[in-house]
Amino acid sequence: MFHRFLQFSICRPTLSLMVGMIPVLFGMLTILELPFVREEKAHFPGIAIRTEARGLDASKVESEITRPIERVISQVGGVRKMTSVSEDGISQIQLQLDSNQNLKTKSLEFREKIDTILTLFPKNIHRPQVYRYDPSHSPLMVLSFSKKYMNPNELRDLVEKSFKSEFESIEGVSQVLIAGGKIREIQISCDAKQLEAYSLSLRNIVDRISETNQNDSLGKIRQTKLDYLVQTRARWKQMHFIRDLPIRLDSAGGIVYLKDIAEVNFLPRDEEIGARINAQEKVSLFLYKNDASDPIVITDKIYKILHKKNISQIQIEFSQDESLLIRDTTFGILKLVAIFLTVLCFYHTFFYKASFPFFLFLLSLFFSFFSLCFMHSMVSKSLSLSGMYGFVLGACLWYLLRNKEISISQTNILYREKTKSLHWLIAVFISLLISNFLSSVVFRFYFMLCVQMILTFYFMDYYFPILSAHSCFKFQGLKNYSDAFYFTLRRLLSYFSRKQISILKKWEDSLLSDRKILPITSISILLFSFYSLARVDFYDNIQSDAKQTFAILEFPSGTSFAHTSEITLQVEKKLNEMEEVKQVISKIDPSHSLLLLTLEDGILPYQEFLLRMKAEIGNTSDGFLYFPSEPNSNYFQEILFEVIGPEQEVLEEITKELTEKIKDYDGVSEAVLRYKQAREELQLIPKSESMKTSDLTVPMFGDELHLALQGGIASKFLSDEKEIDIRVRYSEKYRNSKQNFHNIRIKNTKGQMVPISELVELKEGKIPLKYYHKNRSRMLGFSVKLDGNSSRLRSEVEEYIKSYALPEGYRIESEKEAESFNSSKSNLVFLCYPLLYSILFFQFIKNKIPWRRLYLQELLPYYFSYFLLQRLFPGPMYLPFQIGMLLSLPFSFFAGKFRLIILQNRIHFFCGVTFIFVLFFPETVLSFFQIWICLTISTVCHFLILHFYKIQKKKFR
Repeated sequence: MFHRFLQFSICRPTLSLMVGMIPVLFGMLTILELPFVREEKAHFPGIAIRTEARGLDASKVESEITRPIERVISQVGGVRKMTSVSEDGISQIQLQLDSNQNLKTKSLEFREKIDTILTLFPKNIHRPQVYRYDPSHSPLMVLSFSKKYMNPNELRDLVEKSFKSEFESIEGVSQVLIAGGKIREIQISCDAKQLEAYSLSLRNIVDRISETNQNDSLGKIRQTKLDYLVQTRARWKQMHFIRDLPIRLDSAGGIVYLKDIAEVNFLPRDEEIGARINAQEKVSLFLYKNDASDPIVITDKIYKILHKKNISQIQIEFSQDESLLIRDTTFGILKLVAIFLTVLCFYHTFFYKASFPFFLFLLSLFFSFFSLCFMHSMVSKSLSLSGMYGFVLGACLWYLLRNKEISISQTNILYREKTKSLHWLIAVFISLLISNFLSSVVFRFYFMLCVQMILTFYFMDYYFPILSAHSCFKFQGLKNYSDAFYFTLRRLLSYFSRKQISILKKWEDSLLSDRKILPITSISILLFSFYSLARVDFYDNIQSDAKQTFAILEFPSGTSFAHTSEITLQVEKKLNEMEEVKQVISKIDPSHSLLLLTLEDGILPYQEFLLRMKAEIGNTSDGFLYFPSEPNSNYFQEILFEVIGPEQEVLEEITKELTEKIKDYDGVSEAVLRYKQAREELQLIPKSESMKTSDLTVPMFGDELHLALQGGIASKFLSDEKEIDIRVRYSEKYRNSKQNFHNIRIKNTKGQMVPISELVELKEGKIPLKYYHKNRSRMLGFSVKLDGNSSRLRSEVEEYIKSYALPEGYRIESEKEAESFNSSKSNLVFLCYPLLYSILFFQFIKNKIPWRRLYLQELLPYYFSYFLLQRLFPGPMYLPFQIGMLLSLPFSFFAGKFRLIILQNRIHFFCGVTFIFVLFFPETVLSFFQIWICLTISTVCHFLILHFYKIQKKKFR
């Protein structure tokens, strides 16, 4: 193929160059618009619907909010799975759509369906929010705020007023959340006895506030030339207007003001959420972006807003900024390219003693990169870490393969293609085909890397002949490097070559002293590699590049916020005492805490470090601490079981009994309920006769009592362009005990005050804190944590759980918490990889399998490479090592095309890159070093095995 491009470029030089420049120019125009992502993630097809219904208990939220929304949503097609949680004041519905659905279109359909039932909701319910949902979505940026002489509540109000709306208006920002401090509201706490004295009810107060605090348009006054709008301007602008609100006249004709029967205060709303940084309370802002948006562009706009809008001189700390990692990674890639070009320059100087062909290589590489950018702008819309790795490897592979096929004369560059690039393409394709049997994370990363590597190879094949055809004839001679530089470099390389020969000579004396030693050593390494590959863990993440890790602290369902916060604070303090931990950010909810850990430079979140961290944290009371990366390991797996049925009480009994039974099963480390258990409640059973004689109905009674306990939003107070709720309810002294609760009186239709004890019978019982639905049916779940990743153990646990005798109408479904992928499958794939690869490759090229070559050039180098890799980097196989092992066989095909002496020269290049990489160490692309070290080891092993067997054949002929 290479010589065809050459012939085309010589015959039609201008046309070939113009065609080649089209994607280059478009690539230059689009590169600034291409966002860079570290990982190509499969977008989760999820949509969430959140409805705030403050004042409604879980049962009311389920019946009046969640079920109506579920009913209309189920009429829309394309919904694969629907789950929901109904709790006090909040309804949360999560929808998983089919992968081929358009999320924007579906979101509009869901909003239209919800709009048809808005009139059925209670009037104080806010409009449901419909937004993208991704369970693995992490914030782009976490900002922390502080200001002297300002408490957290006031600071939160100031942050919301100064920044939140501005951030939400940025294109690409999907959500902005503020934690820490509390939202303040105007609370009107009424005295029950004062209300009774004036024959007033809470509903009277709510209605009076609602009808007064509003602006109304009354019409127009028409004149000859002008029309005057007539409006009432009664909305309050200051709090003293609320306190001085006239309510009614007393018996003496005096005015009863609101301040006479209630206290009006500006107080924090009852919330249970907190945020801390390094164990210190902080007001924090969590900012999320859309999948297709560029984090660097968003971050730049955020910096401009902070600089422009921070009039109050708030101190801002960037606790987390994903764009900084992306910038560092981009710089690391540039550093990586510089390392390769430096080594290639020395390598080329050593063999060619000329600068002109290498300059053509750089120019071709430049054109190839922008052509790839143009293709990315048309297809993937972003540049990824795996794609950039593929670009570097493709350019490197092209140079090593093609430079031996270029001859330099005084006036021209001649080409002789020896390597069939189609065979190399087949070799890469087969490895890609086998990688499809691994996890989707590995396959996706490897796919992007291979596609980019192949495209780079063929772009270089196109541009290099074109540029050489245009350039070579213009140069009558080539500018050589100085002889002094050339001989210095050759002397240095000769020194390393002599050292290499002496080491090989020592190994030859020991391995080839007897004919049986080399085969026995080879077989021993093979057996050890088989055993190790069958037992090693496979982690499908790039932990080596991470400076952050997450920890989750789970508590039993129903744990109070105060207890959760106390234990979490203890964990934070212990983490801050560790030298390896730079910063701890926590977000605390009842029974659940999320910890974001930033590690010091050079500290990697490997499994050994995480286990030591757990040991130093020690006892966490009734909390369970784990790291999100653990479910991908061989030491920790979790299965989620869901019990589905109609009755909440029966579901609770079944899940509790199954959880207790499974804890005693061999191989199970822990079983945890995935829901909040029912709590004690005071049930009110109406007395029908008393209700009738008191001229009260059950809805009237419920409405008045709801206002007394939960309060009701009477109106909104506009303060500095921000709406603040005005809540009306009884004073706390009437709500903090059952005895005071008995003193509450309800106003009937005749204006008489009737004690609660005369209207209802009090009875203690239990009520669920949350109601869970799956596909519109009630559901409760529990998770079982296993000691290992055995598929047999998983199957046994599932069979044991599902053998439980269930009542009619109930069923159990199981779902793996992480990806439904068995790690033992990875062990089997990597164990059989070289054999499968070789069989498929020779079938594709329609040749017989040369078993000796298969043994010497495929099996032995592959397993020997893994043997050395485990000695150098003991522990689990992270994603970069898996990618390196997958690439090792296509590179073995590449290495097999060279004679031993040429292969030895290629080893110098691989080792030179490794040496310079270790010296300069771009930490953000350390994963590339792990891939490269696999390829280096594989190439070295390939050379050593061929060398020793060749010497043995001569010696014992």
